Formats: sequence, C-alpha cells, structure tokens
Amino acid sequence: MKLHWSPRSPFVRKVMIALKATGLEDGIELCRTVVSSVSRSPEAILADNPAGKIPALVLDNGLVLQDSRVILSWIDHASGGRLDPADPMERLGQMADEALADELTGAALLLRIEYQRDEPSEGMIDNLSTKLHRGLARFEARVAQLPQAKIARSSIALICLLGQIDLRFSQSRWREAFPGLRAWAEAMEQLPEVMATRIVDDAPPQRRDTSALLDFTADPPVGA
Repeated sequence: MKLHWSPRSPFVRKVMIALKATGLEDGIELCRTVVSSVSRSPEAILADNPAGKIPALVLDNGLVLQDSRVILSWIDHASGGRLDPADPMERLGQMADEALADELTGAALLLRIEYQRDEPSEGMIDNLSTKLHRGLARFEARVAQLPQAKIARSSIALICLLGQIDLRFSQSRWREAFPGLRAWAEAMEQLPEVMATRIVDDAPPQRRDTSALLDFTADPPVGA
C-alpha cells in the first residue's frame, strides 16, 4: 500500500497519527506528493486521485481512498475497531466533532490563502475568522466531553486543527482565550503519536506574514 503524503498537511497528519496509534504504519509506503491550490497537481497524484488532493491511500487491491475521514474509517476497520466506539450514537458524535474540526482546518487554510492575494477580501477574511472563533468556542464549551488524552476521531482532528493554528497564526493567543482547550491540548501533545507527527513547514516563505492575522482574545469579528 502507499500513501500520498506531505509533512505540512494537517489532513495527512490526521492519517499519520491514526496509523501510528494503531500500529499500521509499517505496512504503508509514504510517497512525498506536493500539491497546491494555485497550480496543477502532479501526474503522480492525479493518476491515483483525479481530485489531485492528499492524503490519498492506495490499497493493495488498487482501491484508492481519498479524504482523511474515509481513510480513518479504513484504519478503524483494519485495526479491528481501535478508533471508533462500538455504540452507534457515540460513533456519530465522534464523526460530528471530526467533521467540525476538519471544516475549521479548511477555513484556516483558506484564510491564509486569501490573505496572500493582491487584494484580499475583507468579507472573506471576516467570514473565515468568524468560523474559527465560533468553532473553537464550541469546542471550549464541550471540552469535558472530548476524549481525554486518547486517540479518537475527534481528538485527532482537533489536535491537527490547533497545530495548524499554531503553525500559521502563531500570535492568535488561542490558549489564553480557551483555557479548557489549552489544558486538553497539553495532555494530547504528550502522546507519542502526536509528538512524532508535528508539522514540518518546508514551503518557501509567504509574501505576507499571517502570524498575527487572528487574535482569539480580541472581540470576535462582526457576526461571531
């Protein structure tokens, strides 16, 4: 099997955490694949995944799994159910939290891309910033219900979201704004699977610094 992979993708990181936690990593070849939102994807990924996105996992039978949520479902199956709880409603709750964290991660990536444009849209920046403020506030309010220092769908997705915010918006002060999430993340960050998959940013510097674009201790954007 092979996994189209990059050291700076938060969605790839989700898959890598799950693979390490379930002991399935050794059976998968990692194929470094560079993709961009502003240029054509390389043929290597297009041949396996016409959507041109990573992560994409090619199974031994030729089936290609794209989207981190689909791949995590395969990991749960291949590991004998080590990610998803057996109870259907509990599993649905995990999937809902994973989906929210993934959507917020996507918003963070889009916010960075928008800010690099010649004329960034203030409306777009406000919209994406509002989603991130509201989303982290939702997780803060429900932090006691999250898996505590445990690898699960929701905890994997949320720790990858927070890691992306640290990487791209290092002055966001989310730890000050959301002390419950801070304590939760500090415990998660001690897990070996999380420590071993820290994002490595090997991309060229962006022309505009996004480190101070978000400040979660300030008043939320209009509409938040």
